[in-house]
Amino acid sequence: MNVILLKSNDSSTSDRYVDYLDAQHSPLLNNIEQINLLKFNYQNLELLKSKLFILLLEKTNYEHYVDEYFKCLILTSRQTVESMQHALNLTIDSSTNLPTVNLNTQLENIKDKFLVYCVGEATASRFRQLVQSIEKINPGLNQRLVLRLVDDSTKTMHKQNARELFNLIKQDYELIKPSLKPTGQKFKYALYPCSKIRKDDLSKSLSDNAISYEEINVYDTVPSQTGIDKLTASLDKLDGVNILVFFSPSGCESVFKDKNLSTLIKSKLNLFKMVSIGPSTSVKLKNYVDASLIYELSEPSPKALWNSILTISNQIC
Repeated sequence: MNVILLKSNDSSTSDRYVDYLDAQHSPLLNNIEQINLLKFNYQNLELLKSKLFILLLEKTNYEHYVDEYFKCLILTSRQTVESMQHALNLTIDSSTNLPTVNLNTQLENIKDKFLVYCVGEATASRFRQLVQSIEKINPGLNQRLVLRLVDDSTKTMHKQNARELFNLIKQDYELIKPSLKPTGQKFKYALYPCSKIRKDDLSKSLSDNAISYEEINVYDTVPSQTGIDKLTASLDKLDGVNILVFFSPSGCESVFKDKNLSTLIKSKLNLFKMVSIGPSTSVKLKNYVDASLIYELSEPSPKALWNSILTISNQIC
């Protein structure tokens, strides 16, 4: 079997899914390949910088920020963190997967603290790396921040879930609301930088619950023609069953809206299986192929992908 991971991260960096599959040393896998189908165009970076400068880079007047501007930051993807990196013109050292910076995660003595909500551990890890870079020019920043993640005991099988993240935000908001004393007319409870094509779920939930926020579209996701061409060339020459692993709804659209690539796949559909990272991606895939060809991961992890590959192997043998 050939496994092709359709992603968006830089192929020059190590990928945990590829590394995990390689480590299995399985005769089932003839070929493992990562292809970057998507690229990100960052936008509104000056606006984003203006909202974050006092919080992250200004060494004075910080104590006024949480009363005059925002009390929390909502991060729903790694790309959102990277938009902050570009906006602040910083370099993140990602040579280690275990950043040394520690951020408090508990709601204790938070009157002057700033809360940062992350949708998943990958986003949180990237944010820690960003803080590590900022601390070189603004030491002590980590003491101002509280990192909030959905607790393991309350996570569903799909951990990176906007609904669960909102539930955590609302739970915290109810606790913090009595102590909020905004002094600025521009005050909003949350700053929410996000994708131009983000889903409406989180924004609607915030609005429906009267939690004020400011949304900034900081990046757009577009197809990479280089990636499309590379995938087409790979599928032309590969033999046997091909497992295409989709990591986002945008990745599905990139593949099946390309006429040549879509025709190639559908002409040999019996040789393809589609693996989806989660529910949203599965829904998008069902617009293009029969549900019987789609295998949804139990959770977004390399181990879950390997288990799906084993399930596919058992079914086709």
